[in-house]
Amino acid sequence: MSNRDLMLRLPEVAYLVDRIPIARYAIKANPIHLRFLQHARDSRMRLRDQCEAFKVPWHARKVTAAAATRELLLASRLLPASVFTQAFPADPEAVDDWSARLLAARPYALPASALAWFARHALSIDSNDSARILRYLAQCKGLKVSTPVEEVKHRAAKLAERNLPMVSLIERVIAGTRPFRFEDEVMIGLDLGTEAVMPRRPETLRMVADHIVYAPALTKPFTHSGIDVRLLTRRDEFDQLGIEMNNCVRGSDRPLFLTIRPQRNYFDSAFHHELSIASVRKEGAAVAAVEYAPDWSIVSIKGPRNRDVVDVSVLSAAVAFGQMAKEAA
Repeated sequence: MSNRDLMLRLPEVAYLVDRIPIARYAIKANPIHLRFLQHARDSRMRLRDQCEAFKVPWHARKVTAAAATRELLLASRLLPASVFTQAFPADPEAVDDWSARLLAARPYALPASALAWFARHALSIDSNDSARILRYLAQCKGLKVSTPVEEVKHRAAKLAERNLPMVSLIERVIAGTRPFRFEDEVMIGLDLGTEAVMPRRPETLRMVADHIVYAPALTKPFTHSGIDVRLLTRRDEFDQLGIEMNNCVRGSDRPLFLTIRPQRNYFDSAFHHELSIASVRKEGAAVAAVEYAPDWSIVSIKGPRNRDVVDVSVLSAAVAFGQMAKEAA
């Protein structure tokens, strides 16, 4: 039996999981989560507040134990309560497929109306048309949920026919008239040849895609009880920390403008502010990597080779930085 399975059997953990089954996939077998649940029990914290702390949407509380999966939890975080409730499949056997399709749409950063439409119609879209429709939805605002799938499919096909050369897209990114979006597939016109799709000033585009912008207060040196915590803002910092700690924080070596299909790693997700990564150092040596959610709650904290962190001073420093960042945001 794994440490996580043992932890889920503890009374303070089981109290939440038995009442809200999907919460089990948000709880990790680490000291921070266990201490929080002990505090929740002792203080008689409301279930809703516990769910909020673990980023379990309240509208997912009624998901049954049989239907609950990690993928469904992630999908529920993408959708507002009304959309999740209305779009949730009536057929229990379709829930896994529905969750997988929603997660596949995540890299496209769909506008709210387009995401609501996709949630309602995801199961009606043929897998061969999915990528084309998602590219169309990424540029679509104000789409009505009642719009038929066939109509959206037709619009997506028309957009694909135009197939504007990526030279134009890259020039507009460099000129600052077009924001860079991860879902751009810059080599859709492969027959144009390498020279035709490469930007004239590749270093300019790499600057756009290789630096994460935070509020100045968040990038200042932060020390708590002799432990240094610092946000990673550059791709090479992710690479260096990944090498130093032998973990998966290391980013991709491929420039984003050479990516044929969306491929996410920690740097790409941080670049889009879906998460933040900080290094924790003690006497100059990296002792932990911390993943923060957008609200600056701790998602995970791991030591070298993804080992659990048991040093209380390191855990306290990570929590203190998150509190500071939340107040400064």
